[in-house]
Amino acid sequence: MTPRPSAATITREHRSYSEVTSAERFAVIPMGYPKALFSTKELSKVQEAILDIIRTQRQGAIKPYFTGCTFRPGWLLISCANKETADWLKATMPELKLWTGAKVELVAKANMPKPQVYIGYFPKTEKYSNKDILQLLEGQNRALRIGDWRILNRVDRGKQIELTFSVDPLSDEQLKSVGNVGATAPPILLQLSCYVPFA
Repeated sequence: MTPRPSAATITREHRSYSEVTSAERFAVIPMGYPKALFSTKELSKVQEAILDIIRTQRQGAIKPYFTGCTFRPGWLLISCANKETADWLKATMPELKLWTGAKVELVAKANMPKPQVYIGYFPKTEKYSNKDILQLLEGQNRALRIGDWRILNRVDRGKQIELTFSVDPLSDEQLKSVGNVGATAPPILLQLSCYVPFA
């Protein structure tokens, strides 16, 4: 498991083809996902709890080998290098010492809902950063988890900015409910408020 940036880091330059193809990826999600999401602080606590178990069982027969641990919006992606590590992780999850009331699930990454991709066009935003535009969207729209969106691409078109987003499942449902369904792939955001005065 990749430690947090403040911890010591050991990296390898290359991974063999067999290591890549044998890796098993899992999502650590809160019970009730996607309505329930982990905060960044909670993700850190989950990661720390797994690392604590590794330290306490360091004399054990199994030496778990992780090839990645990535914070995703509301959940944790863990890549196991082999089946032994995957089996260890499955057996370890019930032993995690987390905060009061925390309930987590381990699911195969392949079973996670795929992020939905949208394109948004924002006039008079040429001076705005991606973060600024996301903040404007969050400040003017209800029932959308804009803080969990990821910007995949930005294109400057004069005074208009085109952003491509991946959005969480709940936001996708809300966007579709207000008419963001069309023939385009990805669909274009049609009913999303983003009024930028004084620009």
